[in-house]
Amino acid sequence: MDVLSTMITAIIMVLLFIYISMESNRRKQKRNDLEANYNIKVSRTFYLITSILLIIFHLAYYFEAYPNSSPFSMFMISLILLIFPFISYSLAKKKIIVRDNEIIVYKTFKKITIPLSDITQIIDNAITTKIYSNSKKTLTIDRRLYENIRQILNKIKEKINE
Repeated sequence: MDVLSTMITAIIMVLLFIYISMESNRRKQKRNDLEANYNIKVSRTFYLITSILLIIFHLAYYFEAYPNSSPFSMFMISLILLIFPFISYSLAKKKIIVRDNEIIVYKTFKKITIPLSDITQIIDNAITTKIYSNSKKTLTIDRRLYENIRQILNKIKEKINE
């Protein structure tokens, strides 16, 4: 069980590292699309914290630094520590892209596409922005968490006014 939990944890951490690296490289490339996303440094920080905790935990287990530990307890603690990579992945995944005719919102596990012609109303608060459309889709965007969001909202408003 301890080898299995170590292997599962290592595979998840390697896949997460690959995804964050690919996302970081993708963001460095210049594109014509306007894009707002979470700061990738936050994802890297969560990844680093998890890596350090998992390494310390596994070394302590293999050197028997704490007595009466079972392989099942190691597996459970590894699963609990995998909450941090999930947070890291979800923050790296979330983004808003404005292309010529549509807004694409990537959430953690789904992609929402709204044509700009369907947008009926944009309501700004101090914290959030709500975008309403004819297709009964409502997007709520937390403006504090996204980089470049003001630029994107201005572009959307320009497209609506045209």
